[in-house]
Amino acid sequence: MSEAITSFKKACDLEGSSVHFNNSGLAKFHDKQTQAAIEDFEKAIQLNISGDPTIYFNKGNALLHMGKVTEAIEDYNNATKIAPQNPKYHHAKGIAYENLASQIEKDGNKFQRFSDGEMAVDERCSDSLACYLDKEYLDYSLKAIEQYKVAVNVDENFNQSRFHLGRVLAQIYSYSEAYKHYTRVISLNSST
Repeated sequence: MSEAITSFKKACDLEGSSVHFNNSGLAKFHDKQTQAAIEDFEKAIQLNISGDPTIYFNKGNALLHMGKVTEAIEDYNNATKIAPQNPKYHHAKGIAYENLASQIEKDGNKFQRFSDGEMAVDERCSDSLACYLDKEYLDYSLKAIEQYKVAVNVDENFNQSRFHLGRVLAQIYSYSEAYKHYTRVISLNSST
């Protein structure tokens, strides 16, 4: 990979176009030089006169890899604004929101804390087990679901998003809807 990095560095030094910096960033990202990759993606964005959404997507992926989830979401937002019909940009944003929800779960804060028998019920889930979920966890999960649904609405055969959609729905106790998406994933996989 270092040969590719060296070649892209020469190209960047000679021409300095957004394409060269984006490709250099990708090479560095695949070589696990994530911070250097982000710097190249930022240079590519500055030079991005054509409005290429891929650069934002690539930078978002690098930021997500570093655990900078909210910053990654900003770049995914830029990609989806430019190319709203690209399902992988929405899928990546869904992954980011799912990561935020997972962090809350890892911290042990997935469920609401009730005191003195009082229950803070959110009207969105009044007849559901989801009422027991922490509001922030539920909000991130719902944002992930929204992005996965956009991805499968754009491409109904986008199995990655459909699978993640089923998983997040199950995590918020929407089992029948999760089952519907899992069944679709299975039928799409068995037809290929």
